[in-house]
Amino acid sequence: EEMKALMEVTDSMLDILPCTACRYCVAHCPKGLDIPTLLSLYNETRFVNGLITHMAVDAIPEEKRPSACIGCKSCEAVCPQQLEIAGAMSDFVRRLDAPAGL
Repeated sequence: EEMKALMEVTDSMLDILPCTACRYCVAHCPKGLDIPTLLSLYNETRFVNGLITHMAVDAIPEEKRPSACIGCKSCEAVCPQQLEIAGAMSDFVRRLDAPAGL
């Protein structure tokens, strides 16, 4: 039973986006989003979709939140890690809109 729990945690850790916060993406975002910060918060939602993450996003001006992403993928074109940032922003919005705990 303990091994099963450890494997579930390990699997969830492999599902995060390994953003190194190089910030190349930020200069290419037409909306000026702080993508590394948003991805860090997104990764937190992969483990727990809690009140603190929601509060952190709520503290960001509305025009700089994940919902402001227009999905242009300019950020992805310059990402050294080849992260699917636009998809992550879309999923992040979905997770933020989901009832807590889902």
